Amino acid sequence: MKRAMFLAVSMVCIVALVGVAHSEEPEWTTWEVADGGNGHEYIVLMDMARWTVQEAEAEALGGYLVTIHSQVEQTFVYLLMRAAELASPTNEDYYSIGLLQSSEGPEPAGGWYWLTGETLDESPFIKWGYNEPKGYERENFGYINTSNGTWNDGDNVRVRRAIVEREGPPPPPADEDAPECSLDAPDPAELAWSDTPTAVAISGFATDAVIGIATDAISGFAADAVSGIASASLSITDEYGELSAEQDMTGLLAADGSFAITVELASIVRPEDTDGRLYEITLNAEDNAGNAAAPASVSVLAPPDSTPPSVMLDSPQPAILSSRNPRELKTVTISGLALDDETGVASVMLTVSDEYGEFDVPEPGVSVDLGADGTFRVTLQLSSQIGRRDTDGRSYEVAVFATDLAGNVSAPCSVTIVALRPAAGNPGRGNKPDGPPGRDKPDGPPGRDKPDGPPGRNR
Repeated sequence: MKRAMFLAVSMVCIVALVGVAHSEEPEWTTWEVADGGNGHEYIVLMDMARWTVQEAEAEALGGYLVTIHSQVEQTFVYLLMRAAELASPTNEDYYSIGLLQSSEGPEPAGGWYWLTGETLDESPFIKWGYNEPKGYERENFGYINTSNGTWNDGDNVRVRRAIVEREGPPPPPADEDAPECSLDAPDPAELAWSDTPTAVAISGFATDAVIGIATDAISGFAADAVSGIASASLSITDEYGELSAEQDMTGLLAADGSFAITVELASIVRPEDTDGRLYEITLNAEDNAGNAAAPASVSVLAPPDSTPPSVMLDSPQPAILSSRNPRELKTVTISGLALDDETGVASVMLTVSDEYGEFDVPEPGVSVDLGADGTFRVTLQLSSQIGRRDTDGRSYEVAVFATDLAGNVSAPCSVTIVALRPAAGNPGRGNKPDGPPGRDKPDGPPGRDKPDGPPGRNR
């Protein structure tokens, strides 16, 4: 009962899939390997003809009259034949198969062989019907019974249908061509300085020389119509060694092989680096046949900052020191602006040069606090005392210079502050006025000048 049910179900499937051939283009039925088959294709020649004519027709179709080597194949061929009979019944009880007897073979069962070369003596499977083969004269051709599937010998006179077998379609040609990768220029190819990473987009493709793979890296595609892309990856190397990453692109590929990503790269360049910071971005792809594409690479450069910052100074307040109370130090405000459009200002330094040498602040100077907008403001305490023989006043030079993060130093920007001698008849306290003409006190003996006091302590 179970066998009958199996045959019934199988018959329904075969009827739906049976390949039959009349004069129109034939449709073949494949015995799938997944179903326990051999991957060959089968077809029923529905036009009636003698065995030798059917053999020639089978060869013209690229096959041969069917050969049967196992019970499983016997069942498949039998169901194929029964489906043809259900689709278009015939009065014949047999279909031609690829079984033939050698003229030298002893009757009744000697010398039988399949058209593919195997002899029945060597075959593990034989399905002769009852009292078959009979060995009658000229019955040297093999047939399969439409009712029970057993084999029979017969002549080459009767016209019958036939079952043809051929090997399945040839496998696609081996994919021996490696994919080809290419990358367009990155956007941007040069990084402007920023204290945060910069997003970089890259586009390109990778194609297979046979039919087409491809990869638009970072924005791109990867496809291989021959064997398919097995893997695609994007690697990034940084000459500073701070970044070394490989991005697996395989899981990011869309159905058409495309993908799009961005990467973030630092643009800070070390002060000693004179040619800039270089990143190499490389695209690799490999197809399922194991062919690897020649890597495609592009570069992204963070150029060095060779432009020094700029410094601007406002007029000092005051620019001329009051002559009143010269023993008291005077407050002077120095303000200005320090800017750097690239890497940014790292430090601002201030120096003071006193004509008398008492208030000198030599290089490297003192550090100046810089506001977020680049402005700065400092106050100095300077003396307005003037030496007795100083006729043009006491001069101070204040210079400011800035250094950026790349190590570039600006040219000094300077302003001058002076303490002038009081006008005649209006002496400042502590500054002695000039005496009447001819009444100047002579200079003391050489080497007896009284040295100046410490800064800010002049009497």
